[in-house]
Amino acid sequence: MGEEEEVIEIFDERFPIKAKPTSRKKRIITRLQVLKVWRKQGKHGSSNNLIESVDKKLENDKEKEPERPKSLYFVIDPSKNSYYRWIGIITVTVLYNAIVLPMRSAFPEFHQLSVPTWLAIDYTIDFIYLIDIFLGTRTGFLDQGLLVKDTKRLRQAYFKKKEFTLDVCTILPSDVLYFVPQLTHTATWLRFNRLIKIYRVFEFVDRTETRTTLPNVFRLTTLTLYILILIHFNACIYFAFSRYSGLGANSFVYPPRVSEDANNTAIDIGDQWSKLSTKYVYSFYWSTLILTTIGETPRPVTDFEYIFITIDFLVGVLIFATVVGNVGAMITNMNAARTEFQNRMDNVKRSVVSELGRNCKMEI
Repeated sequence: MGEEEEVIEIFDERFPIKAKPTSRKKRIITRLQVLKVWRKQGKHGSSNNLIESVDKKLENDKEKEPERPKSLYFVIDPSKNSYYRWIGIITVTVLYNAIVLPMRSAFPEFHQLSVPTWLAIDYTIDFIYLIDIFLGTRTGFLDQGLLVKDTKRLRQAYFKKKEFTLDVCTILPSDVLYFVPQLTHTATWLRFNRLIKIYRVFEFVDRTETRTTLPNVFRLTTLTLYILILIHFNACIYFAFSRYSGLGANSFVYPPRVSEDANNTAIDIGDQWSKLSTKYVYSFYWSTLILTTIGETPRPVTDFEYIFITIDFLVGVLIFATVVGNVGAMITNMNAARTEFQNRMDNVKRSVVSELGRNCKMEI
């Protein structure tokens, strides 16, 4: 058997036809592996002839193998701008759901403004979330410093992540209950599972902090946005609670009363308090007072109202503590560079004093 035939035989034994590499990186690895096997078996011959034989074999196999359409086998690099823009789109949809869904659930008049528009936006967002699940199976990750591009391996890794479970829970078609006569499309609270996608918002915020030139300003803006959304959400809960208890049923629920004394006397809300804008503005004001714990609010009347206001106060304390902690951390970070510089200058002064002796202390 000639030299080339022996090389090809070794190559075929180590790389079956279905597993023959075609990429440039694998070609180089294959050359080294074939040469290593050749030398281990005590063969002799020109290395150039060996490499040429391997190259010919690879070229022949490449011609035989049908080319796969690249569009179906793309892999997303998480470090690229395209991935960052995509999670930015997901963030916008989550913020939309966090703002609009509570409004539509608590204020029926708001939902009735344009039902077809709301439904069209809802199902467009659902379609975007389905695309996000597909892209999750094509998002690469690093393994020993190299980006994994094997689609089968990426798919298996994604299915094992908790993000896959969250994505599936997010896209569950809970709004099929719209067909229940007692609910209909006004029960938009059925779509609250879409808010599970909020983990994408946190990912977007983390990536933006590393990209922006003003991280402290961005953190402050993000914190303010979180607080406003929480106040908005709580305002919608308060008005929904008032609707459940009955508008004007007592002094605690909407609308407000002049007297601060708790009483169980029902009143008519009247034209002054029947506007959608007035309902929302007062609810937002009430929620701000509760969550910031800075003002007097109507006293509860029923036991259920006492439980409701107690939970709200506890949430408000947590929010206040979070705000104070985050603002303090931001101020500390802003002064960190100046503090470090001052410490270095103090160390330099101490070093100079110790070197020059006591005679120079007064001059320094």
